[in-house]
Amino acid sequence: MTPRSGWYQNASERGGGLVCWLETMRTCAAARPRRTVRFVASSGHELGHLGLRAYLAANPTLAREALVWMHYGANIGASTGDVGIACSSDGLQTAALGALAKQSLDGVRRVPASRVGGEAATIARERGQFVSFIGQNAWFHNPRDTWPDAVDVPTIARFARATADLTLALALS
Repeated sequence: MTPRSGWYQNASERGGGLVCWLETMRTCAAARPRRTVRFVASSGHELGHLGLRAYLAANPTLAREALVWMHYGANIGASTGDVGIACSSDGLQTAALGALAKQSLDGVRRVPASRVGGEAATIARERGQFVSFIGQNAWFHNPRDTWPDAVDVPTIARFARATADLTLALALS
């Protein structure tokens, strides 16, 4: 899942998450895993995750019955700042950190599951399982959050590969 709306141009705020989401979609479509993989790009992130809440209202047991929710949050691959990862279980954290390491993304900041933010916090409140990526950067909610200065394309590509590989591995399990 990823938000698709944000403030101003939001190249770094939303761009990296959308790239990860699209690469995961492409990878899963090509592999045809045995598990169903749903892709949610919701609006209303700035309004209490309105879009995700509407989606969950239409699918009331999905938050906790899904094997895992991959959350592609803000600022993945921004040119400044860092990215944090929060996982609902040790097993998911081990799998996620392994996928990141294969793409030389060893510097990801670890965030306790109890401090997860964004849409993954909505999933956590419903007792769902999640892997959440959320970053920080100097251009966040800034009119100058534009291409090409606000994004690090090679880093986004590595995150996209890592998250797609992780999602596929989970979907094949």
